[in-house]
Amino acid sequence: MHRLRDLPGVTRGLLVTIVAVFAAQQVIALLLGGDIVGFVGRKDNAAIAAGQWWRLVTPMFLHVDALHLLFNGYALYVLGPQIETAFGTARMLAVYLLSGAAGTVVSFVLSPHPAVGASGAIFGLFGALAVHLYRHRALLGPAGRDVLRQLAVVAAINLVISLSPGIDGWGHLGGVVCGALLAALIGPRLVLGYGPIGSEWGGAVSAHPTGLRRILADTHPAAARDWWIVLAVAAGLVAAVAAEIGWGG
Repeated sequence: MHRLRDLPGVTRGLLVTIVAVFAAQQVIALLLGGDIVGFVGRKDNAAIAAGQWWRLVTPMFLHVDALHLLFNGYALYVLGPQIETAFGTARMLAVYLLSGAAGTVVSFVLSPHPAVGASGAIFGLFGALAVHLYRHRALLGPAGRDVLRQLAVVAAINLVISLSPGIDGWGHLGGVVCGALLAALIGPRLVLGYGPIGSEWGGAVSAHPTGLRRILADTHPAAARDWWIVLAVAAGLVAAVAAEIGWGG
């Protein structure tokens, strides 16, 4: 298992953030007698419609109790390094934040209930990793296909659990769809080739007679065009909220 300091930077930063926010929730609740942080930051349809748009983002950093935090934190601990290693720090952060926001937006449009939790963002990582593994299933071989099957089973179980009372299933659905979409549009596209030691993605596979290493190279590194796609997805989420508020009025 990874130690915290050995995790990739974005994954480590997100884990520290959600734990710190939860600790702040508990301290403030102890001092003031209520979860003020959760009340101010949770998804609340009426408050969002009244102009509190920060609630589209803040729910992904809040949790109702320690067990809720433990489940989401462990999922981030497991999935985060895989996505961050494959996608890079910037794209991983974009997938996480936009998937979390997409989960809140879908929940806002389709569910009247308040909600908090990183589950939308976590499901976004599920969706992104599933697309990544499916896209490279031939290249990654049986091991990659086994992971993809396991991931599909876990995602299906979690989506069924999402139908349980008190669980924000719409947020989960919004997150997984957004993560899969982003992976399809801006995710890495790997090819097998040769390069100098240190250039490999995911570690050297074998040595070439010339002394180069056999590597997996990304032919679609993060570029300006990808950030236009990210901005377009973000704009689409904002437009969906604006339309819902307009229709509701």
